Amino acid sequence: MFMIKTYEELSKEELYDIIQLRINVFIVEQETYYEDLDNHDQQALHLLHRDDEGKLVAYARMLPPGEIFEEASFGRIITTQATRGTGLGKRMMNTIMATIKEQWDNPPVFIQAQNYLTNFYSRFGFEPVSEPYIHECLPHRDMRYTPMQEDFDNVGFTSVPEGKEEVSKRRERGNPTMAKLKGKGVVVAGLVAGAAAYLSKPENRDKVLGAVNVAKEKVTDFVETQKEALAPQAQPEAHEGHTESLKEQAKAAAEPDDLTIAENEMLSEGAQTTVQYYNEKVDDKEEQDNETK
Repeated sequence: MFMIKTYEELSKEELYDIIQLRINVFIVEQETYYEDLDNHDQQALHLLHRDDEGKLVAYARMLPPGEIFEEASFGRIITTQATRGTGLGKRMMNTIMATIKEQWDNPPVFIQAQNYLTNFYSRFGFEPVSEPYIHECLPHRDMRYTPMQEDFDNVGFTSVPEGKEEVSKRRERGNPTMAKLKGKGVVVAGLVAGAAAYLSKPENRDKVLGAVNVAKEKVTDFVETQKEALAPQAQPEAHEGHTESLKEQAKAAAEPDDLTIAENEMLSEGAQTTVQYYNEKVDDKEEQDNETK
């Protein structure tokens, strides 16, 4: 089970087990030489996980903002060889992120990650902010986690007690499809907000209403002209001249000079779309008339 304790809450046996595990993995197994006892353990929260036999098989420490870095941080993450590949590391990360969020009000998190683990940490929202460098005898990269708005709305990491074990759940924030949908939603929301702000002024609403009415009148005149052109009594010999007249009227309808397009370009697009719609309807009617002849 996972246990989270302050330095003062650790027993002598627990502190001994922690130091022994850190030495066995970081110094002996990874063959690195560094100052493990750095006077930051006293301010850290310590995560411990023991197996069914009571042996310490996983450990990490979490540091508050301002202790080492401006952001919150965590490190000294360890899983023994016997537990690697079992999903324990992922469960640890979920618990670490949930604990940091709850203890220190969801702060940004900065870590010095071993270079081969950057892909693993990226699954939890961390992004590299440096090139690889040597730290404590091993290649590392600085990585940073920036809380998203959804975290403040309790959508991100949440911690749920299950018996004596602290379990955390993480929503899928890296799903590409969801990211695209959220991006489109932001754009639409921005357009709606902009339109609402523009139309909140009475003079702007009057301008828009007047422009729409003018466009509507021109489109109506154009459609009536088309209907006259398709009437059975139209003379064939006048067709060519009449076609030129229709072109001029269509051009006039498509170019409403009395609209102030600079004030609302959407009106022009709406008028032209409406003209296209009526043209398609007229073409359909002409085809039907030809089929009945």
